[in-house]
Amino acid sequence: MPGWFQKRIRRDQTHFLGLTRHFFRQLFENEFISRGSEARLGVVHVLALLPLPGIFYTFYIIPTYDDIRLFFPWQFPAVSLIDQCRYVTFSMIVIGIIAILEWDALFLDPRDYAILGPLPLKGPIIFAAKVTSLLLFLSLFIVDVGGIPAVMYPLVESTGISGPYVPFLRLSRMVLAHAIAVFGGSIFMFLFFVAIQGILILRALISPARRSLPCSGFSIGLPLRLTLTPWLLSNAGCCALQSVG
Repeated sequence: MPGWFQKRIRRDQTHFLGLTRHFFRQLFENEFISRGSEARLGVVHVLALLPLPGIFYTFYIIPTYDDIRLFFPWQFPAVSLIDQCRYVTFSMIVIGIIAILEWDALFLDPRDYAILGPLPLKGPIIFAAKVTSLLLFLSLFIVDVGGIPAVMYPLVESTGISGPYVPFLRLSRMVLAHAIAVFGGSIFMFLFFVAIQGILILRALISPARRSLPCSGFSIGLPLRLTLTPWLLSNAGCCALQSVG
């Protein structure tokens, strides 16, 4: 860590980096992942598996865009928009499931208040460290899920464009637009579940049922995810075709 950065955040006084590290590790500790070295090994396996569906699907549609360029060039806008919706939908579903699995760690829990409360730490520093850990966690999984397909798919998509070649500037715009759509959808889905839990916490402040909050939140988020997933998958293509039309 550069010395100027540590001085900037006053590391010795605020313990910001230590808190951020603590909260970030806490996001990988739940009932679905064992602790210690086995937990780190499990996370590596998960990170290695998450981008595979998008990569495999990209290879799967290569012949489709070759056929479009040779025989059906007028179908390129509709087919490409449908595929773009599929990538965005898949990334939103994965990030939404991850947010549900991390439901108990999205905000400070009673254990954090019990441990950090007596310490001479400022509330804004604790809050900033928690937010920073969430942003690092979200960035890790968003880039892992959609990073490689965000570059691969526009390259495959460009093969379906009629003409001798695709200019580099246009290809760069395609990559940038696709990455913004995928990452933006993932961020929206993660913050959606953060907002749901925030609303439940506000309700719990004026309700005696605070201890049932994590369970009720999970029971709300999981059926919502199971309900939205088939609807998103079945309507992504229809919405894309209507937009083209």
